Order: sequence, then structure tokens, then C-alpha cells
Amino acid sequence: MRDARLGFSYYALGRIALARDPDRAAAAFASAQDIYQRLPNTDVQRAHIAMQIGALALARGDMTAALLQSTTALPIAQRSENAHLLASLSMLRATALEGLGRGSEAQRSRLEAYAWGRYGFADRSLMQIRLGEIANFAPNATQAARN
Repeated sequence: MRDARLGFSYYALGRIALARDPDRAAAAFASAQDIYQRLPNTDVQRAHIAMQIGALALARGDMTAALLQSTTALPIAQRSENAHLLASLSMLRATALEGLGRGSEAQRSRLEAYAWGRYGFADRSLMQIRLGEIANFAPNATQAARN
């Protein structure tokens, strides 16, 4: 099995490993990304994985890598009109920009995240929880901006 099912298996493994073993999660996401890059019509799957890889980058304080992941995946989410993914990626981008000391850009991206979130999440409180989780991935955004 070397098709999208294997890619999804690696994605699921990465999600499961996130809390206990971020290195294993990162390796699983990288494997999934590699598989999906070789398959046609898997842009949305790659964007979901980019979101996870970006969140891991935020957690380790690598704002540049997180920004790169969101920059790559946002156009895919826009083309697919996936509001939930757009909100999550926009918040990832906002958090990374904030960590890089680019506050005005971060604020614009944060506003986009909330706008898409209102549409993409079934419940406003779920949106606030999810977007808050992403914003809190960065250990200390202001400290990261100085590094």
C-alpha cells in the first residue's frame, strides 16, 4: 500500500504522537507529506499536514518555518474554500508573524483567522478554543522575536 491510505496512516500516527512524542509526530508528518507530494489531487491533504508541521515549528520556537508552512498552504485552503483550514492556517501565520516582530501583518492575519473561523466552525466557542490553541503553540512569541 503506497497510495493516499498510507499517507493518511502517517498523518493519523502524527496526530496521535503529538502529545507524547513530537519528534515521532514530525517524522510521521514528513512521511505523509512525501507520499502526498507524489500523488495527484492531494493538495488539501498536504495543506492539512503543513498545518501540523507549522504547529510543531511554533512549539519549538521556529517562527520562520511556521510562517513558511502557512504561506505554502494558505493558497490551497483558499482554492478549496476550506474555511476551517483557512482559519487555522491564518492563526498559525499570525502567531508566526507576531513571533517575528511583524505585528501589523500578524493583526491582519489574525482578523482573517477570525473571519474564516466564524464561517468554518460550527460554534463560536469551538472557534475560540481552536484558534487559542494555535496561538498558544509558540512558547513565548515575544521572546522568539528577539532570537
